[in-house]
Amino acid sequence: MKRELNKSKRVNWLRQYSIALFKGKRGRYTVSIVSVFVISLFVLWMISGCDIRFGEGVLYVNILEPVVTLGTFFIAAWLGARNIKEEWENQLPKKLTVHFKHKDSYVFTCHKAYLFGESDIRQMGQQIGFQMNENHSLSFYPYIKLEPTTIEKNEKEYFRHYEVTFFLSSWEKKGYKVCWDNDLHTPGNREWIFDVQDKIISEEQANAVYEERERTEKKLGKSL
Repeated sequence: MKRELNKSKRVNWLRQYSIALFKGKRGRYTVSIVSVFVISLFVLWMISGCDIRFGEGVLYVNILEPVVTLGTFFIAAWLGARNIKEEWENQLPKKLTVHFKHKDSYVFTCHKAYLFGESDIRQMGQQIGFQMNENHSLSFYPYIKLEPTTIEKNEKEYFRHYEVTFFLSSWEKKGYKVCWDNDLHTPGNREWIFDVQDKIISEEQANAVYEERERTEKKLGKSL
């Protein structure tokens, strides 16, 4: 049975804020803040009477006080929005993409395995390498390369995506093994061994090769 690849894409910062602020119960808080702002703006407009004059008392009421009030409101609203966004991000599922590289060539890549927490990145990455190497230990250099964390979305969910590269001190085998389609609700995953590569093979590239091979095998099976 054909399994559709659950593709994902990065979520830009504007979309992150909109989801964090307006999704679920958080949306009510955001609407309340916006309502207070609109009411305050209307009240200030009524106070000024649409007439800005340069007198000592009038200047304070019509210009300084509204500026201070609105400035305070915007700062508080911005801090509140940022805190809500951070809370939303912290509650998202976490996924880890791991690369293993020897000299200039990639040896293993596992795309988007589920991750328990940030503190488990190194340990989980090494465990993934152990499994991809058929339960044999790997020799690592004592440093890793961690890419900036991104927020991404697939057909099912938003998630935090971590990406790390381990560097092997020794390696003798040929080929570049790629694993993908890691889904908690579907047993197993997909994998393919490519020729040695100096660039990362993405999920989409690996999946295209995998499905093309499946179609070819089905055609050969029918012809026999």
